[in-house]
Amino acid sequence: MYRRPPAYISYCWCLIKRNGSLGPVLGPAESLLWIDISFLLCSGVVPSLFNPTYTHTIGRTIDMNDPGPDDQIQENARDVARKYHENHTQGRRQQQHQQHQQRHRNSGHKHDKANSGSSRDEEADRAKQFEEGMLEDGNVVKGFTEPGLWWITSTVFPLVAGAFGPLANLASVCALVQTWRVYVPPGASEIHGDRVADPAWLLGINAVSLVMAVIANIFILMTFAQRIRYRVSLPFTITLWYISSILLIGLVIAATKLLQEDAGKSFAFSQSYYYGTMAAVLYFIIATLLFTNYFNSTIKRRYPPSFRVLTIPQRTLMLQTTSLMFYLGLGALVFSKLESWEYVDTIYWADYTLLTVGLGSDYPLQHTASKIILIPYAVGGIIVLGLVVSSVRGMVLERGKIKMNRRAIQKQREKWLKELEAKKKDNDTRSANELIKEDFEIMRKIERAAESKGKWMALVTSSMAFLLVWLGGAMVFTFSERTQHWTYFDSLFFSYTSLLTIGYGDYYPQSNSGKPFFVIWSVIAVPTMTILISNMSDTVVRGVRDGTLWIGQKTVLPDAKNPTPSEQREQTDNAIEQVRDGIPCSPKQVQESIAAQIRVISGHLGFEPPKRYTFDEWIEFLELLELRWESEGWSWLSEDGPLMSGLTETEWVLGELCRKLEKALSA
Repeated sequence: MYRRPPAYISYCWCLIKRNGSLGPVLGPAESLLWIDISFLLCSGVVPSLFNPTYTHTIGRTIDMNDPGPDDQIQENARDVARKYHENHTQGRRQQQHQQHQQRHRNSGHKHDKANSGSSRDEEADRAKQFEEGMLEDGNVVKGFTEPGLWWITSTVFPLVAGAFGPLANLASVCALVQTWRVYVPPGASEIHGDRVADPAWLLGINAVSLVMAVIANIFILMTFAQRIRYRVSLPFTITLWYISSILLIGLVIAATKLLQEDAGKSFAFSQSYYYGTMAAVLYFIIATLLFTNYFNSTIKRRYPPSFRVLTIPQRTLMLQTTSLMFYLGLGALVFSKLESWEYVDTIYWADYTLLTVGLGSDYPLQHTASKIILIPYAVGGIIVLGLVVSSVRGMVLERGKIKMNRRAIQKQREKWLKELEAKKKDNDTRSANELIKEDFEIMRKIERAAESKGKWMALVTSSMAFLLVWLGGAMVFTFSERTQHWTYFDSLFFSYTSLLTIGYGDYYPQSNSGKPFFVIWSVIAVPTMTILISNMSDTVVRGVRDGTLWIGQKTVLPDAKNPTPSEQREQTDNAIEQVRDGIPCSPKQVQESIAAQIRVISGHLGFEPPKRYTFDEWIEFLELLELRWESEGWSWLSEDGPLMSGLTETEWVLGELCRKLEKALSA
């Protein structure tokens, strides 16, 4: 037995109470029964309409880092809500317009006043729909083949801002815990310099900048969690981050002038100075990304002014990043007390420890207590880091591949349609069964080609990102470690061994600028390398495996015998005839068969990867749906087919069967 959610019962009863039924044919009792049937059949979709934080799947454990089926279900639910709201709003506007016309006839009011009221109602409805996140691009939800021109600003920019906010806060903390200048005795290096007290105004402004940035980070986190309204929170958050950046930039300029005034003495900047510089840059980038998102949503109205386009797993990315930075900073505080290290030096040590780079030669642990605490500390940090890396790959790259796959499917489809049109002109004499089998095989070829292109594009993108962080990082290390006389090749070697988490330890940064940069760089670079390796497993490694199997089939492994064209034709005809013979004839039996199929197919919702049905299964579905390719010319490649729907095959078939069952019950 199942239990109806309270919101679901209220919603259904309000519909029946207002209309008397769900349609002109069904009465109240039959309407309630039909709603119950729909609830059972679509239990994977309906709950997300009433509770966005709840996703119900059958026979599947929910993965918080999975962006695929949960995201599609939420989009379907929003689409259902949008269509109902549009229909309801249209009916209300028509009723109001009729009332205005009646008053105009009765009292002689001017008709333009009624039009003005109607326009205001339309604008209010439109604003409400935008507020609820039901509209995109100013009018309707984007189609399946339309390129996601604003997907980067609506999804990627908030994710990047949310992920780098905690990192910027940690850099700002490091900018506050140590003085910004050190005195370097003659013959010594800046590493062993003596601290020089900072002016009180520098400490005060630095602290104010940190507090404002932390508040901004809390606000954006609460906005991601939908605890604070987007329109209220984001302008305040953007302002705080811009102010924090401006304050730190001013301090950096002032500190540079202070050093120039003491040019006669040997002074150098400490690690905290460079952490402050990096924090200022990160704050400015974060604020600019959020401002771009806010400008395009609220001012240009290119997508809904909210973060509802982000799925729940996407919103957890900021929480995971915050947990990682807090874990790193807290561990650094503990080990700095145990080993009597500077806090900024311990941040550097904790960073390459949790990222499993393990240089170790510059800061070895000396105390037994530190070594004991390191065991659980490293395990916990690696787990949190794994969650962050998995989230980044699963929610940014996978969503990007979905967009690329859709465009690739459209291009491949157009190419195949041209080839099919050319075959028709050549007086193709094949039967309808052969043509529908060819359409099915073409659909599978298009899907495989699109998936392959998406995987290789992801590999190219991650390879370019890897080269950027590798070559760019090596260039910075060459400049920062010039006192160690590093050549560019030495920096390339160090960066490469760090990216692969080899960490020989023969090269490591020692300058006050090199260590802070290594912390920021490694947090970005090591996950980038991990994503590259994962993408290589989907392309290069798979190609090597397939090549090995091909060589084996050509040499020692037995090769399967492929059927001849006549045998394939006979198998197709037999399969179709067998399915048609099993389809019931009476309306009651047809309804029972459809309900049975719906019960089975609903169990396939949420499969990862999505389930793809065989040709025989598809023929059975088409027979139940009464889609005739011989007379009506239905095709898998048509605009209303599963290939171009943007849905999984399970969702498309389930929706068509539900509509067919509704039509059969209403007959």
